[in-house]
Amino acid sequence: MEDALSNRLAAILANAAMCPQHVASIANVPQQTVTQWMDGTKSPDNSTNKLLEELELLVDRLSRIYKPNEARAWLFTSQSLLGCTNHQRIFESSKSMARD
Repeated sequence: MEDALSNRLAAILANAAMCPQHVASIANVPQQTVTQWMDGTKSPDNSTNKLLEELELLVDRLSRIYKPNEARAWLFTSQSLLGCTNHQRIFESSKSMARD
């Protein structure tokens, strides 16, 4: 399980030119938590794991269109066509649905 999570995080970081702090910001956790996920000493809860799966899918799709630094910029820029003011709103609904 940790290997799959580490691979997922590595793909996100590479394909969107992100650092653990970026992932922490999106997942709304401390950077240290992301580092612990990466080294296998901690696992995300179910709703955060679902968010990471969705982030990986989104980053994969963005990487087909954009260079990594452009994909990161897309994630952290207001997306008026999606009705989102920032990257966190994109994932807000999935977190609230996981709680229901």
